[in-house]
Amino acid sequence: MPFDITFWHAVGTRFLGRRNDNVEPSRWFHRLESLLPLFMLLLAVAFNLYHLYPEVAVRVPDLNDSVLALLATELAVQAITGEQNLTDPWLATVGMGFPLFHHYQH
Repeated sequence: MPFDITFWHAVGTRFLGRRNDNVEPSRWFHRLESLLPLFMLLLAVAFNLYHLYPEVAVRVPDLNDSVLALLATELAVQAITGEQNLTDPWLATVGMGFPLFHHYQH
């Protein structure tokens, strides 16, 4: 054994601020050893928070189906205000045009 019991007792009393404790030095080692999983967990959480922060900090455009839904909403508003047929307006921004509400269930 490279270190004797007095070393672990010195670690427990000097660095952890515990003095005049009647606990055996080997129990100090087990107490320190039990903090290792907690420290590893906190390290993993901190690592992930640091590296995943840009995922929520940077605003990116929503390229999912909500773009089509927003476009269809604007098309419906234009059809209502322009006194056009609401059930069959022409969506000219998609390809060469498409009757979205005629084919898409609404």
